Amino acid sequence: MARIATAALAAGLAVAAGGLALADQLAYENARFGTRFALPAHMFTAIDPPPANSDGIRFLSDDGAALSIFGQFNVFNETPEQMRQRLAGYRAENAESVTYEAAGDDWLVLSGFSGTDIYYERYEFGRDAVVHGAVLVHPAADKARYQRLVESFAERLTGP
Repeated sequence: MARIATAALAAGLAVAAGGLALADQLAYENARFGTRFALPAHMFTAIDPPPANSDGIRFLSDDGAALSIFGQFNVFNETPEQMRQRLAGYRAENAESVTYEAAGDDWLVLSGFSGTDIYYERYEFGRDAVVHGAVLVHPAADKARYQRLVESFAERLTGP
């Protein structure tokens, strides 16, 4: 796990490392899929090493929250509604609740509880059968801290 330098963030320095720019906002762009996400730098203090296949990254906070950003191929050739149904079924099979779900022509959202944590996941369907995803999991006690980030997922998650 790599620590994000708080002093560098506070000073607004930009550091490029494998598609990651650090400043007041963390701006991640996945080179493999073109998935992009901008997040507030003050919320996350560490980054897990990226997977070998370069499909995404996971940011961690001191309070136990994790934000995963990734791209993936739509291997099942699903519509957003079909993917929403599959993911909701997976959550139910794992004793997780789904308290909010929605899908449009090229996006879907699921949110609910996983134990004592809240999860929020958004997927954007892009070109070339690619799905861009972002999943935030945080302690339920910290809901107010993450609410503004969740409300802006639609603007923050993009891709070709």
